Amino acid sequence: MTLLNIIFENLFNKCINQEIILIHSDITKLLYVNEINLKELFLDFFNKLNNNKKTILIPYFNWDFCNEKKYNYLNSKSKVGILSKWCYESNLFTQTNDPIYSFLVAGKNKSMFLKKNYTSAFGKDSIFDIINNKNSLILMINNEHFTMAHYYEELFQVKDRSIKNFNGNVIFNNQLINDFNYKMNVRNYDLCSIHDNCFKKYNNFSSFTTETYENNFYIHYIDINQFKKEINESLRYDYLFYIKNKIEVSHKLY
Repeated sequence: MTLLNIIFENLFNKCINQEIILIHSDITKLLYVNEINLKELFLDFFNKLNNNKKTILIPYFNWDFCNEKKYNYLNSKSKVGILSKWCYESNLFTQTNDPIYSFLVAGKNKSMFLKKNYTSAFGKDSIFDIINNKNSLILMINNEHFTMAHYYEELFQVKDRSIKNFNGNVIFNNQLINDFNYKMNVRNYDLCSIHDNCFKKYNNFSSFTTETYENNFYIHYIDINQFKKEINESLRYDYLFYIKNKIEVSHKLY
């Protein structure tokens, strides 16, 4: 069995007991193995999940709306890697209506993600709130940019972030909406906080498991049902859990 076949078999086995599968990825190292076959393997994997009544979410993020540019679901392309491009080109996926944190979604319960225009990046009106309240598994394929961390930062009202409102024109499904209001919990730049993406801080979390392969390729698996309990405890104990320069920031806060 080839390395790629082993990886995809392991991926599927990890997903078998979950309802929602969210995938963050940096597949650059795998592209050097076999780019054409890799695309086919991913699409076969997604079809297999779909046939097993799973719901799949692939990030299709674009931050142009933050810079006062119009969002157009047809022209505002993903800025988060080639896997999102492959999924966008596939008939299996449909895009959510969110001007910044849009997702491509497929599978049994995709309708629950497609029935609204999202007005919040990480709040109670966000797609991450749905993920948090379902039987969800997040796959971090050679990637440690865990976007959902910002959802928990807003949920627990960490002191180094605050809500910022964005307003502009958007086009969702060929419908123009003028003065669309959108809010996001952003860093307070006066505090000069540095977000800590390193996964070592999760070493004691039972909700995290990791598989490693050759050439330092790895996959993190995050069981959200368990993770939300553990991050709750961690943020209550250390409100700067996600900050690298804790001492500097704490001095500015008090």
